[in-house]
Amino acid sequence: TAKFGTEHKIDIMLDSNEEADRKCDAFFSKHLPMARLSIKRPSARIYSVLASEMKLSRLFKIMRKGKNENNGFNYFTCSTSSLERVFLEIIKLTNNDDSQPGEAP
Repeated sequence: TAKFGTEHKIDIMLDSNEEADRKCDAFFSKHLPMARLSIKRPSARIYSVLASEMKLSRLFKIMRKGKNENNGFNYFTCSTSSLERVFLEIIKLTNNDDSQPGEAP
């Protein structure tokens, strides 16, 4: 059984073509509809799935099949983290985005 407040995080690097966004969205809608988009960037995305909804091993198999079948992403990682840790990572990413080019972080 999964602990309360634990989720799987899926980090994705999108392909560099114009179809990548659409293909990736379609893949998640069809194969991982319970996944929530946490962070959206031009070339990357982070999704999350509650650990109680799916085992990490199953999630990894779905993602690997999706990567091999040309669904708009060429790289992914799956990891498990507490919601608190994910929140802290989002805050860190947001703070990094605030720095201007040429400024020290």
